[in-house]
Amino acid sequence: GNLAWGVTWMDLKDHFRAAGDVVHATVFKDGERSKGCGLVEFSNEADAQTAIDRLNDSFLKGRVMFVSEDNGAGGAAGAGGAAAGSGSRRTEAAAHDAATNRVFV
Repeated sequence: GNLAWGVTWMDLKDHFRAAGDVVHATVFKDGERSKGCGLVEFSNEADAQTAIDRLNDSFLKGRVMFVSEDNGAGGAAGAGGAAAGSGSRRTEAAAHDAATNRVFV
């Protein structure tokens, strides 16, 4: 979290390429306004972990951002993930496995 308001999905994708193969990047919005957070999906778990290790507390557009493993809560449901209480019947282990290649920013 803590993204600068002007950060776009393209900015996220470009920044996170330093950690590995980025498949998709999303900045969560409320209408046209950024919520200051988003998701970055990598092609594999190792790249996602590299992003957490190397890019947490890094700067993008003048602000330090926080990077953590996506747990599927919060805005993740809006990006195609299943949030708690969404009616998903996936097991907890399957939900964890599906989320490990994504990071929350």
